[in-house]
Amino acid sequence: MQSRFDWITQGKTKGPNQKCDVDLLPGGKYAVVPSLGSLCPGWALAIPRKPLLSIRQLPPHERARFLRFCEAIGDSLAAFHPQVHYFEHGPDRTRSLVGCGVDQAHLHIVPTGFRLVDAILADRAVEWIEADQIDPWSTLPSDGEYYLIRTSTEAYVGSPLKPESQYFRKKFAALAGKPKEWNYREWPHYEHIQRTIDHFALRCDEQAA
Repeated sequence: MQSRFDWITQGKTKGPNQKCDVDLLPGGKYAVVPSLGSLCPGWALAIPRKPLLSIRQLPPHERARFLRFCEAIGDSLAAFHPQVHYFEHGPDRTRSLVGCGVDQAHLHIVPTGFRLVDAILADRAVEWIEADQIDPWSTLPSDGEYYLIRTSTEAYVGSPLKPESQYFRKKFAALAGKPKEWNYREWPHYEHIQRTIDHFALRCDEQAA
């Protein structure tokens, strides 16, 4: 399985795109990188350092640990916006529409000024069910593609009736008043990426002081 994040699973701190392929917390158990196509500053991805298609493939104790790590990152990113959403497009095979062409497990951590989860749950093209807060993936069946979204107080998993690429980005772009800018390949938003990089650099400087 090849992925655009092979550089992470190979132990590197930087990837081919020098504007965004940078491990913001090198040496940690999980990588954190700014998301290409960030529709807002602070949009980050948390990525396991071993090849996986989805977070569901991690053992249950590891999923809970991974989510605690993501929450700590989310607490820091709340400096951008108070409401933080965590979401995943969960494929069950490579080159899937749901996987958005990435083919490496990752969780989006996005500070927003609005409740993305409300718009998501109103979508009847996805069968949503409430999930466990500590390990939302435990609510899922062992196979099949899925979407997952979580806030600090609630979690939901959904089965798409018609899988599509970049599902959450499309919803976010519409709510942000940028409905045409959902595609990360066409709208990288490097200006927002740089603000995310600067935020982590300042955080590291403060911790070292």
